[in-house]
Amino acid sequence: TGLLDEQALKQGRQLGNYELKNDLGVDRYGRTVLGYDFKRQAQVAIRMIGPAYFADKQNMLRLRDNLKALRELNHPRIRQVVAFERIANETLLIHDFIDGQSAHQWVQSRGPLPWAQALQWILQAMDALRAAQGKGIIHGDIRPSNLMIRNGSQGIVVNNFGLFLGGKEHLLQPAQTEQDLPVYLAPEEALQR
Repeated sequence: TGLLDEQALKQGRQLGNYELKNDLGVDRYGRTVLGYDFKRQAQVAIRMIGPAYFADKQNMLRLRDNLKALRELNHPRIRQVVAFERIANETLLIHDFIDGQSAHQWVQSRGPLPWAQALQWILQAMDALRAAQGKGIIHGDIRPSNLMIRNGSQGIVVNNFGLFLGGKEHLLQPAQTEQDLPVYLAPEEALQR
């Protein structure tokens, strides 16, 4: 459907203020594409959120409110939300682009972390989670693949905030298959199931 179609992701395609460049992958939340934001004059990550999140309008409103709170947070260890837009029948979550890899990818390619570095990453993630919780935002899916390491940096940035808003009545869940079920389930999510 629309931009979720592989054919539609040709390099150089423009969508609103964004030029779509390269497909970065698909996960349970939707497709992510590297793009260029003409307004900010910067590379961005554009997540095209799948329609399963929006079976009812309340989910869209909850997500919008959560992302607004994240934009106001502006913490150095939390991936910055640039915009949340609806363009050409696609729901787009625009993040700053992190040129790097996830902690999961880092460990897969280099092996186990030295304990001091692992502790440093954990403390950095805790700092970000504490700041978000202070604004009533719960991550709900913290794991190594949601911790990003910028190239040339040993620090982490927490990724994929925004799809969970504090309180079990606000949990957003896409339609899941057995393949989508996580290895680890956050207590906030487990209470909802």
